[in-house]
Amino acid sequence: MSGLTRQDIAKVLGTSVPEGGRALIVGAGASGEAAAKLLRASGVECALYDDGAHAEWSDDRSGLDFDGVADGIAFAVASPSVPYSHPLLTALRKRGVSVFSELQLAAAVCPARKIAVSGTNGKTTTVSLIEHILRAAGVNARALGNIGVPFSAEGADMPSFGVAVVEVSSFMLEYGGIGSDIAVLLNVTPDHLDRHGSFAEYARVKARLFEAQSGGDRAVFNADDAIAAAIAGKVAARAYYFSTRGRCRGAYVDGADIFFDDGDGAKRVCGLDCVKLVGEHNLADCLAAVAACKLYGAGDEAIARGLSTFHAPKYRLEHLCDYRGTAIYNDSKSTNIDCTISACEAMRGTTCLIVGGYDKRLSYHNFFSRLPSGVRYVICCGDNSSSILECAPENDERELFRTATLERAVMLGLSFGADNLLFSPSTSSYDAYRNFEERGRHFEQTVRTFCA
Repeated sequence: MSGLTRQDIAKVLGTSVPEGGRALIVGAGASGEAAAKLLRASGVECALYDDGAHAEWSDDRSGLDFDGVADGIAFAVASPSVPYSHPLLTALRKRGVSVFSELQLAAAVCPARKIAVSGTNGKTTTVSLIEHILRAAGVNARALGNIGVPFSAEGADMPSFGVAVVEVSSFMLEYGGIGSDIAVLLNVTPDHLDRHGSFAEYARVKARLFEAQSGGDRAVFNADDAIAAAIAGKVAARAYYFSTRGRCRGAYVDGADIFFDDGDGAKRVCGLDCVKLVGEHNLADCLAAVAACKLYGAGDEAIARGLSTFHAPKYRLEHLCDYRGTAIYNDSKSTNIDCTISACEAMRGTTCLIVGGYDKRLSYHNFFSRLPSGVRYVICCGDNSSSILECAPENDERELFRTATLERAVMLGLSFGADNLLFSPSTSSYDAYRNFEERGRHFEQTVRTFCA
């Protein structure tokens, strides 16, 4: 663990940590645990506030009134699961207690260069690909953050010559951005409205990715996304772009090749055949990664090698197997509508789509009109299945179904003999699972059992 001292922590956070003063960890999940471990290693004792009691914490203040929670607290660190507007955090701020996110804490003490990636869709793929390409270039790169390894778990221990490639969610950005050397915004489409309240607020939060950057930093935007492109005009960092549809200052496709224009003229990076991922949405993620890696200084040969040897993260449009002529895909990581539409567009031939899950207030009124014509069957399964079906137009020519279990959905879906069976829920997993990984494992196990 890092050799940071109590004084180092106070300096980088810009707040005092008096003798006897403690940090309050709000939220005892993986991020909270990692933040506490980092702080304790630096000589800062930690108290906990969480919805449940945790006997392993020597100073668990869960359940106390806010005055009791705040007693002797120098500053607070909130996990991504805790909203910025949480009543405790509001009360702490009124008492003059500084509140930081786990992301901000980790970024402040990380000595390595930072590439931050956010967006509604494609974050994990892009972060994984940037890490993969940079490692192919001989760079000590580490994917951290929302991808599954809390930034504070390893960020402070990274060498100064390394690169932290950080997946940043909107939950993390509620507290503010970080001073990343390169920041990438993939796209902004409606999501997490149950947390942020409106699409306008969600977009505002996404824009905070760039607020701690300066003129010497670089920012990368999706030129084909109207919201992302609008944000580009408001940042202090030098803006670059990526596009699957036209030329831009940044990474783009022209004919059978990928080019990068740094502002002084475009140069070929590699052939488009280096990209092994299917679908235009995946191509966009690849271009975003190319732009970030070129701005970091990676060579064309390493980029080509990285693209051609990269495999999509598990549960992201993952081909499981073929069953009697039907290709089965596990896209459990699809947690919003646009992601599911992109997955459907990547299919070739006829498709049976299994959709549905946790109800996070997404509107499905335009869902069916956006589905490609190749989607002939739609099976709804999950807490929001009724609200999805209610939005189907009366004249829709698809065959629509609702099932009570995922097992039944798989059995029914395979009975149609479509070219593809695509499990792409379009929403979060919290109606029945702890996360999309658990949901993806359930689908995979169901398919393996049925197809055995």
